[in-house]
Amino acid sequence: MTNEPLPCGCEICALKIEFDIDDHLLGEIEQQNCVVFAGAGVSTETGGTHPDTLYQTLKHETGLVHDGEFWDLVDAFETRPNGRQKLVQLIKDRFSYIDSFRDLHWRATRFHRSLGNAPYFRAIITTNWDRYFEDEIGATPFVYDSDIPFWESAKRPVIKIHGSIDNYSSIVASSQDYETCESRLRDGALGAVVKQIFSTKTCVFFGYSANDSDFRRIFGTIRNGLGQFARTHYLVSPFISERDASELREKFGIVAIKTDATHFVEVIKRHMCSRLCYSRDDVFDIISSELSSFRDLHHKFVESFHPKSSPHLIFSAAYQDGVIHAFERIVDRAMMGEFASLYDVQKRISMYDVKISEYKKSRNYWDFSYFTGYQNGLLHFLLINEDVESNFAVLPEFFHPGKGEMYEEDYELVVRKNPAVHKAALREANRRASKFSADADLVVQHSPWG
Repeated sequence: MTNEPLPCGCEICALKIEFDIDDHLLGEIEQQNCVVFAGAGVSTETGGTHPDTLYQTLKHETGLVHDGEFWDLVDAFETRPNGRQKLVQLIKDRFSYIDSFRDLHWRATRFHRSLGNAPYFRAIITTNWDRYFEDEIGATPFVYDSDIPFWESAKRPVIKIHGSIDNYSSIVASSQDYETCESRLRDGALGAVVKQIFSTKTCVFFGYSANDSDFRRIFGTIRNGLGQFARTHYLVSPFISERDASELREKFGIVAIKTDATHFVEVIKRHMCSRLCYSRDDVFDIISSELSSFRDLHHKFVESFHPKSSPHLIFSAAYQDGVIHAFERIVDRAMMGEFASLYDVQKRISMYDVKISEYKKSRNYWDFSYFTGYQNGLLHFLLINEDVESNFAVLPEFFHPGKGEMYEEDYELVVRKNPAVHKAALREANRRASKFSADADLVVQHSPWG
């Protein structure tokens, strides 16, 4: 797979290097057999998120002039009184600074957001302390051995082998921390899961350099016990040299791919959309825009009548609530990958067929209207994905149990001026309206259940 070169020369686009990817890795991704292994280079230590790297800050604080290992700098920093507390505060302040500026936060989370609508990268391993995987894509953190019993119940697990800023005592930073971490990886429950991943899955490393001591130390610890049965893994970096790539392959069996991490994921996503049944990212933006317009229409409509005087109109209000709730869920859960698989969306739509049929048969027109709207919202999302020309049909804005979906002009003529257009529906509307007060500000709303 190759990607066309991009003309933009900014510091981000300059790293979007054209690359090749072998059929083996593509096949592993398509079979959802790949695991992301993320380092600080795709997060808070990426270019443009802070004037200095944490390494540079620690070097300045300790006054060390030689380029030692990261854990050596931490050891020196922690020799001062309350050194560990000051280190944690330093890390917290760094994260807080990045998150206090939208531009910096956007840069620090580019990679995380790219994974949002890519659920075929289910499991994640990271050495990062930040909580961007949790916040951006709803990943479930696994920090301690005692977390492992919940592994199978997590839709998007992230193993944080170097701890988390949420648990100060878990942070791995000093040389002693690293030794303890290696021991846990060799003998602990968390390490057992990581070793199983390495022996059964294909790992793709992002945010590490070929000469990263942290990366080599972790990889060596995990891989040593696998011997000749070690699998082929991959490292994605825009800074990899031919010499580095050759060394990675010969010493570790790692295939290097020279390009930006986020760009790599975006290219893979386009491949998965074209080859398999996955949603395009831009469709979520379209739904978000339509949601705003549909809300405006709904607010205008519910304010145009009172359920006491025009009870027959409540079914269209329920229908619109259904559409809005479907759109909201699609947009709000986009980064969790919940609507990435169009096959799964189609199954949801089919599931609602039964529900809607039951409500109609039992003459529960209130829920019948709502779930017709919810189903139509999902169907609209599906149709936009399938229509490459973007000429998808406009979603009907109104509904009546006796007349079905309608556009506004027909609805005004056929339904609003004719309360008895469907007598059984009118009886239910009157029954429900009788429970409402005569409050002039009352509006009708259907809750997201039934």
